[in-house]
Order: sequence, then C-alpha cells, then structure tokens
Amino acid sequence: MKKVISSILALMLVMSLALTAFAADKSDVKSKIDSSIKYAFDGKFAVNGYGAKDSKNLLMHRKSGADVSKFKDAYVSSVKQWLDEGKGKSDIVTLAMIIDNLDAYEVDTKNFEGYNLQEMLTSYDLNNYYNPFGVYYVTEAAHRLGFDDFGKKLANDFVKKYYKLGSGTDFWNGFGMSADDIGAFVLGVAPYKADFKEYIDDALKLADNFKSEGGYGVTADSPNVDSTAMILAAYSAVGNKEKADEVYNILVKYYDDSFGGFTSENNAYISTSNAVLALEYYYDFLNEQNNNGENEVVPPTVDKNDKEDSKEENLDKSDKSPATGATTAYLAISALALSLGATVALKKRDN
Repeated sequence: MKKVISSILALMLVMSLALTAFAADKSDVKSKIDSSIKYAFDGKFAVNGYGAKDSKNLLMHRKSGADVSKFKDAYVSSVKQWLDEGKGKSDIVTLAMIIDNLDAYEVDTKNFEGYNLQEMLTSYDLNNYYNPFGVYYVTEAAHRLGFDDFGKKLANDFVKKYYKLGSGTDFWNGFGMSADDIGAFVLGVAPYKADFKEYIDDALKLADNFKSEGGYGVTADSPNVDSTAMILAAYSAVGNKEKADEVYNILVKYYDDSFGGFTSENNAYISTSNAVLALEYYYDFLNEQNNNGENEVVPPTVDKNDKEDSKEENLDKSDKSPATGATTAYLAISALALSLGATVALKKRDN
C-alpha cells in the first residue's frame, strides 16, 4: 500500500516539475520575433539596406529566419570597403559579426577579396581596444569556427580585465555597472560556461540587485525592455531554463500587439531590436532542448530564501504568464491524482 502511495506522489511531483519546464510556447516566441522583425527591421533598420557598420542588425534579421538575400550584394561591397579602410584591424567585434554574416551568405571568409578574415580574427592583439559590451560576438564566432584556444584565451582575458568576484563588472573605468553589463559579461563567457561557472553564477546573483517586478534596469527602480532582454539572453545562453522562462514572462509584458513590437520610454525601434536579440537566444535554447530531448537544465545553485521568493513571484504572475498551459496541466494532474486515489481506495477496500 505504501509503495502505491509513494508511486502516486512521485508521479505527481514529476508532472508538477514539468510545469516549469515548458513555461513558454515556442510558437509564441517565434511569433513575437517575426512581428518584431517586421516592425523594427523591415519597417526601420533594413529600409536602406545593411552595410558593414550595420552587421549586428543584419545578423539578428537573418537569425530570425527571414530572407535577407536581397541585402547580400550591397553588404559584401560595404564589407570590402570597410576592410580596405583598415577597420578590420581595430574593431574585432564587427569583424566577428561580419564573418558570421558572410558565412551565412556562403562567402569564403578565408579568402575574401584578398583578406583571410578568420586569420585576422584569431591573430587579433588582445591588448588593443575592443568593445567589452560586444565581446560575446567574438567568443561565439571563435567557438562556432572551432578556434577554441583563441576563444578561451579571449574569455579569460575578458574576465581578468573586466570582472571581480563579488563586485561584478567594470566596463567603464569605475563608472558603475548595470544589468545590461552583467548580461553582456555572461554572454561573453557563455560559449565556455563550464570553465567560467563561478563567474557566471556570481554575475547572475548580482543581477538580482537590478531587478524589480517590472524587470531589470540600470537600477532596480528603472526596469526596462533593454536591460531585461540582456538578462534573458544571458540565462538562455547558459542554459538556466527556470530563470529564462521567468524573465521571458516579464519581458513579454512590454510587447504591444497594436504595432507588433516592444514599448519603450525612449526608442521603441531600438528596444524592440534588443528584445529580438534576447528572444533569438531564448528560441535557440528552446530548440536545443527539444533536439536533445531535454525538459529542463539544472540551474546554478541559488540561496534557499531566494528560491522561495522566486516561487512566490511565479505564483503571483501565473495568471498573466503567456502560453504556459499551467491551468490545463494542473487540471490534468488533479484528475490523475483523483483517479489514482480512487484506485488506491478500491484496493484498500478489497484488502
């Protein structure tokens, strides 16, 4: 009898845990990416095409799954001019984005108009200036291309130069830190997350200092789309399903069906593009989980009190969370419990 009851409880626990594993519907995420691309990219950033300096927007536009073939010729021409002007020697972040875009266009990046872009990337002098807020494009490119010795060295130098355990990032020479900086830092080391787990856990714990009910911001009192998006991207990149789902549910509260983008106090086009960046990380993460047959990735260790607070927040927001299917799943579990309970009662009576 005890074994039967234990089995029922175990099954109910497994099904209850499954509720948090599917907090967002992939089709809902994709629909928000598509409408945001239509609003901010087709409706603004892509109107005049993409040049080398617009490589980030082209990368996000392309990653959405949209057809960007019409931009190829002008973009390739612009990249050639950008390289001839010597900018590839000083801007490693844009160079990494360019390599990603040209590879997607099936352009040979080892022999591009007399330039070996991959060699340029991996021979870059790490003592030269590079944008700390965009280093994640470089480590991601290095990892994708199989240049992991270079990528790990860059990530290691990135940590040494810009991060202190317990204090966080210092991208701006003592001018403070925000949730955006923390998100960019985590993304920068995420391709090698196993090697930098201590720093990732520390950074994401510090991110809570910039969090309020409305999301993340430069301070906890200034939640906004852009900062919340960076934290969603970070949690998605390191495979923390529980927290990524939680932040996604916050971010989509800024989504406005009336124009298909994200609301902003400053610039809705820019904020929408930042939301797209995060949603693409999140969507890729959901796809990766499905491809690996996984339901949930074990999150970094958190303080017990923090975990209890997180549970309370999730309960408060359950009626607002998009496409969670929580009510249906709860009813299914309840029905199962009643059914199994009845079976146990009959068995007990028969005995």
